[in-house]
Amino acid sequence: MIFSVRKLAATLMLTGAVTAATAMIPSVAFAAPSVTPDKVTVQVKLAPRNHVKAAFRSKASVGTSGQMGSLQDPPGGGCDPTDVHGNITANYLDHVLTDVEATYFSSILCTTTAAGQSMAALGSQASVYLNGTWVDDGTQGTCANCNLVSSSGSWACAGQANCDGDYWFAALQLLQLPDGWYWSSVPSECESLSETLLQCVELTNVFTVPSTY
Repeated sequence: MIFSVRKLAATLMLTGAVTAATAMIPSVAFAAPSVTPDKVTVQVKLAPRNHVKAAFRSKASVGTSGQMGSLQDPPGGGCDPTDVHGNITANYLDHVLTDVEATYFSSILCTTTAAGQSMAALGSQASVYLNGTWVDDGTQGTCANCNLVSSSGSWACAGQANCDGDYWFAALQLLQLPDGWYWSSVPSECESLSETLLQCVELTNVFTVPSTY
């Protein structure tokens, strides 16, 4: 593998980008049920905030095929690293929060325009944050010579004091270009770790789960 899968978890734990960026995350409003039975379930789906693509170029002009024509060409339609989403279910008994369940996902999708195009490697890992603190990681998705990678996970907590607060999902996305190519345009939520390796931290909106309603 071109990059270590251990870097996925380590970077998510250490990067300040996840915490710093949350100050700008829009919130999803909590809607109290119109009826108040003994047990109430509130569900919300958090969607990604961004829909952008990073651009890349060949380091050398190649014959009549223009920029495309290295030993391995990347996907001509580019890659979208911004997919991170999930669902939060909050359960209440007599107006008091009892437990919360979260399922969450992330992926990178690259679009080909000709046969044989692929990234050198992709990596994706989704995570859950509660009140600014990491609480859980999904699976570590990695692949080589590919155009799609994904991560998923689930997490649950019990008890009013443990479960109330601000929830959001995050994803650490890694994109490796084939040799002979470089990143020419880097989205604001990404950084270039080398000419060929791009790292992006993607976030959803915030959903606040109150302790009572």
